[in-house]
Amino acid sequence: MRTQHLCLLFAIMLTSFCTWATTPAEQLFEEVEHHYADNDGVKIHYVTQGEGPVILFVHGFPNWWYDWRNQMVALSNDYKTVAMDTRGYNKSDKPAGRENYTFDHFLGDIKAVIADLGVDEVTLVGHDWGAGISWRMAAYHPELIKNLVIVNLTHPTPYSKVSKEGTERQRANTAYIRRIHESTEVTPGMTPEALAKRKGGSAVDQERHLAAYQNTSLNNILDYYRNVYPMIASGEYGKIPMLTMPVLQFHGLEDVPVDKDGLRDTWNYIEKDYTLVTIPGVGHDPHHEAIELVNSNLINWLKIR
Repeated sequence: MRTQHLCLLFAIMLTSFCTWATTPAEQLFEEVEHHYADNDGVKIHYVTQGEGPVILFVHGFPNWWYDWRNQMVALSNDYKTVAMDTRGYNKSDKPAGRENYTFDHFLGDIKAVIADLGVDEVTLVGHDWGAGISWRMAAYHPELIKNLVIVNLTHPTPYSKVSKEGTERQRANTAYIRRIHESTEVTPGMTPEALAKRKGGSAVDQERHLAAYQNTSLNNILDYYRNVYPMIASGEYGKIPMLTMPVLQFHGLEDVPVDKDGLRDTWNYIEKDYTLVTIPGVGHDPHHEAIELVNSNLINWLKIR
């Protein structure tokens, strides 16, 4: 009997430890609701958590909806947080052909998600490639975007200037886009295992990342770059309409591929209020590297909107 009591006590302690050891962000994975929007026959997967005004998160390269777990946990008590897998990634469809990975398709995917949510407008949050899509979505479909939040991708116009007219070092840091554009195969060493390892995190997160990357079309997600390079080279990438909604921008100043010089003059391309939060000592992923700073600033900024 005493042995049974000890075993029961151990089981309770083990259960409590496992619950304690799993972070709220990790628990979110099991709690979100899964949905699919349709864009001309292409299914776009997205997840939701919470109720209230909608905040739609768009991940960068090479990530998936789970990239926004820390922000969803922080915001889902007061908002309906939504994170999508962009086409080619994880549970979204992966249409074959480079021609299926253009800005027109990406903007159509976001419009399909907003329509599927049944709302008139959203706060749009994008990082890296998701920010590139978000800048354009806000510029060309302002009627759908109440607020815009950008994480480490400078406005297309100054980004183009840095890419074409910057220092030799700055041009070298963006040369990878040209190399991808000229390739037809997956970048050497770009495997699901390598990508998952690069993400780091707990053993639980590692398993989730690996499964997501195994279900991702690694060559098609490089088509994002293959299609954007001619736009950068010609200057077309930087030509977008004026932004007409409030904009909040986070930028880790140690970012290498997205140079901080591209922040210059951003206020000239935005008609409403523009808030810039620069973060010394932080690189390309402030939403992971400076979670509390990003979350607290985002929450406070949204409160007055």
